[in-house]
Amino acid sequence: NLTEFDMTNPFQAMLRDQMRLTMDKMVADALKLTPYKYIPVSTGGVFDTDGTPSTAADINIGVSGMRDIHDELRGVLDTYGREQAWAPVHVADLVFVDGALDDGHLARLGAVLADPLLQTGTWARPDASSNGPAVEITLHPGVTDTAAAAVVRAATQLGVPVDGAATGRRIELPPGMDAATVDVLLRRLVANPV
Repeated sequence: NLTEFDMTNPFQAMLRDQMRLTMDKMVADALKLTPYKYIPVSTGGVFDTDGTPSTAADINIGVSGMRDIHDELRGVLDTYGREQAWAPVHVADLVFVDGALDDGHLARLGAVLADPLLQTGTWARPDASSNGPAVEITLHPGVTDTAAAAVVRAATQLGVPVDGAATGRRIELPPGMDAATVDVLLRRLVANPV
């Protein structure tokens, strides 16, 4: 269950570790491509922003150098965040159903699928006109969708004529995010190609 944060949940811990490793790799890759460089020298560290080192390193990077980099990056990211006005990423669970359903059927099934204290639910299609890029992720054909099977069982018990169901997740990204960034996020953090 990823709707609640639980430090003791082993799946969430594994997910946090994987996300931390992915973010570390993304930052390392980005720093290799940027002209922004840190050069450790015995009198402190030097930052070069044009890609051409102004001096040669005369010591190995140490803890104080890592602090310098951390503080500098924090300042850059804080400035960038204010300039970009960080926009939230919205995530929604999806349920696709197939059947001859009227409004009454949808209302009964919707009452079971969404917890009224914690969730909102709608059968309307998302409005993409005012949002940024969005992607819907579902399981590959042939992969067992136990949540969808539970939806079909619940529909049967409610007398709702559902012939089939599938579940997924919709992720709406901030407006203005370029296609290359969206592609990297999806491939590295969201989709499981297996």
